[in-house]
Amino acid sequence: MEKKITDVYISERRLLAAYHNSWTAVNQRKFKNVVILHQDRNNRTKPVYIFAGSLDCDGVFSDERATLIFQVECTVMLPKPDGTKTSWDLVLGWIPVQISNLAAGEVIIKENLIKGPGKSPTLQKLYEPHPNLQDL
Repeated sequence: MEKKITDVYISERRLLAAYHNSWTAVNQRKFKNVVILHQDRNNRTKPVYIFAGSLDCDGVFSDERATLIFQVECTVMLPKPDGTKTSWDLVLGWIPVQISNLAAGEVIIKENLIKGPGKSPTLQKLYEPHPNLQDL
């Protein structure tokens, strides 16, 4: 039996936050500083994913070569021919935020994600998005 494309779904959306000194992550948890994003059910126009809470990122210092990195990732579930499923982790994009740009309190990022082709700061492959998926 052939699986339909509808059998493919995103099982998890994540946000990674790390402090990068232009060589590597220097915060204690490095690139494992991740939270799960949940869909905001109050937004009726299009899917919006949020995290409400705090995410610690230590080791932050002011330097023009260092930046706070936010990376959006997801896990895609795919059907296998034997009827089981397999998962595939993807990096959707990332964005650098200079510490001097951060105000006290809530951080609202309005820039677009940096997408593929290429590599993310975690050295994972960035895929060039399909033209119909430009609004990630």
